[in-house]
Amino acid sequence: MYYGIAALILIVLAGVYLFMRQKNGPIPLSGDLEKTLDQFVKEMTEQNELLLQAVSESEQKWQKKVEQLELRIKELEQAFNDGKQGSLSSEKAIPRQSHETAAEPQSQEDALALKKRYQRIFELHQNGLTIDEIAKAVGSGKGEVQFILQLAKME
Repeated sequence: MYYGIAALILIVLAGVYLFMRQKNGPIPLSGDLEKTLDQFVKEMTEQNELLLQAVSESEQKWQKKVEQLELRIKELEQAFNDGKQGSLSSEKAIPRQSHETAAEPQSQEDALALKKRYQRIFELHQNGLTIDEIAKAVGSGKGEVQFILQLAKME
């Protein structure tokens, strides 16, 4: 910001100098003022070049980062599309299986849910207890226990 103000002052001084020179002819400048202006212009030019170099380096870094991100986006899109196609092919296979076995329960998930819910009944049955004994142990009716065991056999 200070350089901008200094540059503006320099431009104004140069403009005034040129205006006065055209109007009155050449204006003699003292040697110190001329040297100071030359030094100022030289410093401004050097600082301007450094600034341009820093901006250029920064732009190159950001360009590399953008290229890396674009590549990553392409990779992720490809992986997403590959995964989406894989899930579509597996989704297509599921309805075919369910249509072929319409008489069976929905899936193995139903069997697992049934076994979890009535796990105690199945454990007692595997231990060799009768339906009457299982019904008394779990506090259910004989018909209910028999029905649950029959459903489990079907699956």
